[in-house]
Amino acid sequence: MQKMNLATFLFATTVFVAMPPGSLAAPIVSTIATASFPKDTLQSNANEAISAGAQRSMIEGTRAVNAKDLAAARKAYNEAARLDPKSAAPFLALGELELVHQDTVAAQKALDEAVKRAPHWSVDHFQAKVQVAKNDLAGAEISLKSAVAKSPQVAQLHVVLGDFYLNRLQSLPAAKAAYAQAIAISPALASAHYALGLTMERLGETAAARKSLEQAQSLAPDVVLPTWALARMSLRENKPDDAIVALNGVLKRNPLFLTAHIDLGDAFLAKRDVAKAIASYEKFSKTQPKDATAVQKIALAHHASGNIKEASAAYRKVLTINKDAPLSLNNLAFLLAQSKTDLSEAERHAKRAIELEPKAGEALATLGWVYRAQGKLAEAEAQLHKAIALTAAESADQNAMLASILAERGSLSDARMLAQRAIAIDSKNTIAIDLLKKLKS
Repeated sequence: MQKMNLATFLFATTVFVAMPPGSLAAPIVSTIATASFPKDTLQSNANEAISAGAQRSMIEGTRAVNAKDLAAARKAYNEAARLDPKSAAPFLALGELELVHQDTVAAQKALDEAVKRAPHWSVDHFQAKVQVAKNDLAGAEISLKSAVAKSPQVAQLHVVLGDFYLNRLQSLPAAKAAYAQAIAISPALASAHYALGLTMERLGETAAARKSLEQAQSLAPDVVLPTWALARMSLRENKPDDAIVALNGVLKRNPLFLTAHIDLGDAFLAKRDVAKAIASYEKFSKTQPKDATAVQKIALAHHASGNIKEASAAYRKVLTINKDAPLSLNNLAFLLAQSKTDLSEAERHAKRAIELEPKAGEALATLGWVYRAQGKLAEAEAQLHKAIALTAAESADQNAMLASILAERGSLSDARMLAQRAIAIDSKNTIAIDLLKKLKS
């Protein structure tokens, strides 16, 4: 009778597939590090096998999953369980299926059946997924540690444990240790080098992080993630030229890696090349019309360049995609107040931004600026005082805005002092500069 190794089958068919960067979906325990390196195969010392007949039903189930036919997949996996009642594999596949559809009760039932059949790390690994879905992180950690203890030489399990520490418990040192252990077991495991690099950068170990990411890049030249991560490091290190070279390499190898267009736009913007930045953002926006990320960056690029009409139009477009985007609500309200047009709309947007971000001093300041445009100077002053209290008087814009309001209310000495404070924070603050010129004349 033909047999198939349980662990190999589970890895091939039921591991969660990581979504592209920027996607809202995410795997339950593993991350992009463990799922996007196709050459990092999972090896196991498990002895359990599944019969040929059950194997065929499992394959049918996998095909049904790929076709998004839940009923057919469930039927096939149940048939596999009938054909090989001693195997845990069909129940683990059923459980994964139920978890994907967020039915933790059904997933738990499948897990209970799997536990009866195989004291194997695959069962512990799946149990951790169920526990994470139930927000039982302490239990999930125990299950993952149990999986590692049962097969300590399976390097990929250490990566999964590291992913859990990194993404669920936010424990960077524990994640770093797990990834390092995976590398000690399997030095050529590109996913471990990649994840270790990301973790070390977050720990501030930038030189070591870059070395790990370059090692991942060397070990998995067909995977764009290490190059993408290195590009983003270059951006954070204010090396936009290096980032541009790397990101163009990413897009050359994988034109569908859409997030790279966003980063490429950021790199061009860092070089003050607004036209190329906007062109990059638009490439993302055209392919992802329901994602407001690039549109908002286009708006910000126009805003920073003084293209107010284009910025306002882009902010409005963001709000057609996401009516509760706080930054676009706030900035559009500010532009409307500056131009003293559509002030009722400006007030509505500013108040909604505050509802969404009640502790954001910028939103409070914008509402004050709207009140100023409406001639409500007392209300405007009160709003600016609230905003400055939240930002500890460290915002040049807010000091300059309050200075302008005080000047209009006749408090010229206080206005001059606040305008000078704004310029001390930002020597190019146009509101403060223009006000001081007026006060001198």
